[in-house]
Amino acid sequence: MTQPAYGHIGVICGGTSNEAEVSKRSGSGVLAALHRLGHSASLIDPVTPHALFDCDTAFIALHGPGGEDGTIQGFFETIGTPYTGSRTRACAITMNKRVTNHLLRQAQLPCPDTLTIDSVPPGPVVIKPESEGSSLGVSIVDQAANIPDIYHRVLAEFGSVMIEPYIPGTEITVSLLEKNSHFIPLPILELQPIQHQFYNYEAKYTAGATQFILPTNLPEQVTHQCQAIAQTAFTTLGCRGFARVDMRVTPNNTPYILEVNSIPGLTELSDLPAQAKHAGIDYDELIHIMLQSAHVTP
Repeated sequence: MTQPAYGHIGVICGGTSNEAEVSKRSGSGVLAALHRLGHSASLIDPVTPHALFDCDTAFIALHGPGGEDGTIQGFFETIGTPYTGSRTRACAITMNKRVTNHLLRQAQLPCPDTLTIDSVPPGPVVIKPESEGSSLGVSIVDQAANIPDIYHRVLAEFGSVMIEPYIPGTEITVSLLEKNSHFIPLPILELQPIQHQFYNYEAKYTAGATQFILPTNLPEQVTHQCQAIAQTAFTTLGCRGFARVDMRVTPNNTPYILEVNSIPGLTELSDLPAQAKHAGIDYDELIHIMLQSAHVTP
């Protein structure tokens, strides 16, 4: 089978979102891997838009609004540059947690209820922006009296907000990786924050702040169920190449999808590289597989 010609690869990272620094860390790792693989590649930050024309293939390592929401994907489609990962529509959907929740529930997949500020039941709730990554702006609120203040603070800072019931139990992430239109089996990663209440921004990007249990300690049947749910979510939302589905599993082993990430982090502390490594796929091979998604037709 003839290998696609990638030409000069632009590793698109940085940007203006709240996750710009994490994106740069992802991009640096990708660039080093591409060089080791023998490709011509350079970093391109979309804060200098004219530079986006200076590549033959785009490896998108952006996180958050502007990079994970279909904006940059639509740009590359307009100018005819192949790019890695999901297409514009799937990125726009997965970036919006409320829309994602609605579509997955329509597909009979398990997701938490979405609540209004006037319909909060007893018990803790999660208040979060609709369209942010890396758990930015997420709060677990135990006291009902604190909900209005936190709700309006998130709304003011991020421009959107949603409320869900807090799902107790085990936090897991299911990474999905496609090769030749088939999923590569990857183990489920169980996440146990050591210093924080949940897997928040600091727990994600601070060395030693989270214990990775790989593979998860969940029963085998539950593991298979979660993998099947994640794959169905991936297909339902029209994702391509790779994604990460974050989930919680209750103490009685009932799984719930929290969100779908179309561009998983690729830093030295990120989930997808850890899961790939456990499956025998080193970082360079992972980047090679992800690069191939740039030339896969939808």
